[in-house]
Amino acid sequence: MTMAATETVPASPPLRASLDAPDRITLLYATPPESVPGPDDFSVQPGGPVTQARRAGRRRLALLGGPFEMTRALFLTVRGTNRLPVLPGEIVNRLRTNEPLGLTWQGDHALVRLFHPRGRAVTIVVYEDAGSGPVAELPMAHSEATGCWTIETDALKPGRLYGFRVEGPDDAGELSGRVFCDPYGRAVAKSRSWPATMLTVALDGSLLDPPRLGHRRIDPRDLVIYEAHVKDVSALADDVPRELRGSFPGVTAGSFPDHLKRIGANTVEWLPLHVYEDREPPYGTHGNRWNETERNHWGYMSAQFFAPEPRYASGDRDGGWLGTDARANRELRRMVHELHEHGFAVLLDVVFNHVANYGNSPLRRLDPYYWLRHDGHGRVREASGCGNDFATERPMARRMIVDSLLHWTRVYGIDGFRFDLAGLIDDRTLDEITDAVRGENPDAHLIAEPWGGLYDKTRYSVRGWSAWNDHFRDGVRGHDPERHKGLLFGGEGGDLLEHAHGNVADRGGPFREEHHAVNYLACHDGYTYGDFIRIATGWTSAEATHQRGIVHELTDEITLRYRLGMFMLFTSRGIVMLHAGDEWARAKLTVAVESGGSRRGRKAQLPPGRLDRDSYNRDDETNWLRWSEAEREPNRALVEYVAGLAAIRRLHPALRYARHDNVHPLPGCKPRRLAYAVDVPGDRVVVLLNLDATQPARFRLSEETWVLIADERTSAGEPFGRGHSGEEELAPWTAKLLVPRAGTKVRLR
Repeated sequence: MTMAATETVPASPPLRASLDAPDRITLLYATPPESVPGPDDFSVQPGGPVTQARRAGRRRLALLGGPFEMTRALFLTVRGTNRLPVLPGEIVNRLRTNEPLGLTWQGDHALVRLFHPRGRAVTIVVYEDAGSGPVAELPMAHSEATGCWTIETDALKPGRLYGFRVEGPDDAGELSGRVFCDPYGRAVAKSRSWPATMLTVALDGSLLDPPRLGHRRIDPRDLVIYEAHVKDVSALADDVPRELRGSFPGVTAGSFPDHLKRIGANTVEWLPLHVYEDREPPYGTHGNRWNETERNHWGYMSAQFFAPEPRYASGDRDGGWLGTDARANRELRRMVHELHEHGFAVLLDVVFNHVANYGNSPLRRLDPYYWLRHDGHGRVREASGCGNDFATERPMARRMIVDSLLHWTRVYGIDGFRFDLAGLIDDRTLDEITDAVRGENPDAHLIAEPWGGLYDKTRYSVRGWSAWNDHFRDGVRGHDPERHKGLLFGGEGGDLLEHAHGNVADRGGPFREEHHAVNYLACHDGYTYGDFIRIATGWTSAEATHQRGIVHELTDEITLRYRLGMFMLFTSRGIVMLHAGDEWARAKLTVAVESGGSRRGRKAQLPPGRLDRDSYNRDDETNWLRWSEAEREPNRALVEYVAGLAAIRRLHPALRYARHDNVHPLPGCKPRRLAYAVDVPGDRVVVLLNLDATQPARFRLSEETWVLIADERTSAGEPFGRGHSGEEELAPWTAKLLVPRAGTKVRLR
């Protein structure tokens, strides 16, 4: 029996309609409906009739009837309200498999499995090489129980390429008729055209063996991370052969590892290395009004989660296709191996919060209503600000993320991951990541960029993760060099003592452990540390135009603020992170670039000589590191100052291992005046810092003798200057790091 159609229709329309079973659609409302409408008030097209409407929760109604096909584009109309798309819900969430996905070898045969629950037909297309016609097109078998399509074939051989051609679903038909690569492909070949055509390379199984050296294990309290981009570190390196510049082999072919050792870094964190859309639409077309360079250099437009980016392979990168020989896979394995041999841990920046919002990525086009988040009107959510937010809460999306991380851990020996915009990754996925990655490598470093939708650093700390500590960055340096300056420039930034001790929960911060705080002064996003200081001190402005000589024109005020910030970074509890080039106050100056597109019939010229705060789209000398600058004065002196601080931190466990109970604030400590002693077994230090713009600071030490090993100008490590005891006075904008004179018994107050 159906309910009467005379009951009142809810005053507000539903927010969302979800298909949860072939005979059930669930409606979500903003507020609980006062009454339940009759089935005749609902219409689903195409599909069977609604035969019953009933409550399914405070804000939910269930519509029964059908049958409703998940491969069709369904729309719901409620009398008196707008039409809504019926989005796939539990009907697809129940479909999953634990079987291997992608390509696995069964002797001489290839077994290929694709998860595509809403497809109507899938064909595998096999190629001998890129650019030629297919040698085989074979239909794949479908399992209604798992949503997978499977084939076992001898048409695939190692080195051949393949892709898929799909039919449906008819509400996500962007790929219908096209051939696209395997979402689980371990190696990818892509064309240099726009949009890029991508095919999967069938890998020899030996390229999936575990690496010989395994993992480099470093206590998180000892980490000094160097954040860098693979191409940028060698594109202009004179000591790297030209054919290797900008590639995986180029990283270790020159003096880059030696430079990292010189400045005390022991970990490299690479910007994304998985396949991404590196080209954006021609300027002025496809809605591109934002990017005249038509490049996406940093790698944050994910196209594949398992394959390394082929543009980082050595050799000719200007041909029609990249990656057809899977060279990037071999060279990445070798690069990680050699960095491990040098003693470095290797971290990888991964992007699971969104996928590329252009191009032919299967993660976007295969079935956007499964893999991406949408609002109730079927519009893709963009909380990432980058387009196409990834639906990490979908069971097979969650599995894909975990499988990807295990692949990079097992096959390449990656020692940990930094998660871009981790606030968009759901809690259950975070838990499964933790269990899986730490189950494979108990010492793996898991680091969150803690914003993107949900902003809560404690969320990661309770799971044993670290997170980028913007409390430290904004408190010490500031968020904006013109409008929001930190304590380093006389602005508001909280309490120096809180920042110095890792913003831990015991002092009102978000972190349960000191080493959960990744302290930093700059990263790939925003201005370099040097450029931030140049603007914040008023030496220049963001709009000014400069010549390359700016990097050698470091005023006394710039170098003073630079050193004070670095002093604070290396003496604070938590993980230390440097962005590439910040050790010499690198200036990120734009260079003249012409777009490949046109605007009103002419090339669009970008202004050169600007300080760039968002250089994601510049594959040029704006981002490429000029290592020669690090050896010229006054930049060289800054490098030596950082190297000295890193050496001091390495030699003094009090600066790395202290906990809350080991820290003793000294008399005279105030928000802008830092004074504390640290006492751990076998080591004692005193840190003094005065960021008051006008007043000297007086601090009371114990009567024993202390000696100076670093201040705002020198980081010698060895004692220098006179002994210190009793009351110590610091002038404005000065700092001191003290240790007890050898043989002196120290009593900390």
